[in-house]
Amino acid sequence: MTALQNRRSDRVGSPGGTGPRPRTARQPSGQQLGGLGLPPQPTNEQFENRVAMQWSHFHPDRPLWLEAESKRIGLCRIPAAIFQQMEQATVLEILRPRQERLDLLVKIYGTAAMEDLVAATQRIGKRLGGLRTQQAIALLREGKLAEAFDLILDYYDKTYRYDLERRRVSIQSIDAAGLSDLETAQRLIHQYRHGLAEPIALPIAQ
Repeated sequence: MTALQNRRSDRVGSPGGTGPRPRTARQPSGQQLGGLGLPPQPTNEQFENRVAMQWSHFHPDRPLWLEAESKRIGLCRIPAAIFQQMEQATVLEILRPRQERLDLLVKIYGTAAMEDLVAATQRIGKRLGGLRTQQAIALLREGKLAEAFDLILDYYDKTYRYDLERRRVSIQSIDAAGLSDLETAQRLIHQYRHGLAEPIALPIAQ
């Protein structure tokens, strides 16, 4: 992998169902639901090469926003040099009301094959809990997707919140209630320019 230069960066995070977020490169989705309907993930080597190529096009003096991911995205690993900086960067958290999130999840996954939805739910069964898993699957099979996703969101929200809190970094919230993706991006840029702290600049090792 080519050497990665220093970049100023912030992380953009949001609970599941909030909507699209900026990405460094076209990252593969590692979430159990996030991968539905998408092509297979690349190999880890292919992923690192794609990230390195995209990274080389970024201007070193301009802020860079990355999606707040864990170290692994499915089968792929974020390069250690990048993840080290992500772990210490300011988080810009995009927030939407729960009902908006549920509506968006239904829109995104409503056309997925039922057995794929069930299988994805079963894969998080241990963390979701036996009873909740059974209830969610029953709701899916009854066509009550919003109700099923409401149960599943509890798991994703707890995981997301734990991941944020363990970092102990600055978190700046952005209210996206009722906004389109474009309007959310415009608000993020405006709020960033008029009040958010400067991104953290950390050395990136080869």
